[in-house]
Amino acid sequence: FLYDINVFNECSENNYLLISLECWEKVHPSLKNIPITYDISAPYGILYSKKPSKSAIRFIDLLKTVI
Repeated sequence: FLYDINVFNECSENNYLLISLECWEKVHPSLKNIPITYDISAPYGILYSKKPSKSAIRFIDLLKTVI
């Protein structure tokens, strides 16, 4: 599922509950973040263009060697 500003606006305007990652805590001024204490995690990844630049490709290749 893709979060963009429209998702946050819709939740704010309709008083919807949204479960999201902590990194989205301050993305919208009308939403309040309430931390949960569940023992869960979500993997992160690297997002880049379908047609990445040469610099992006070099960076991804460097990450692959490190990991």
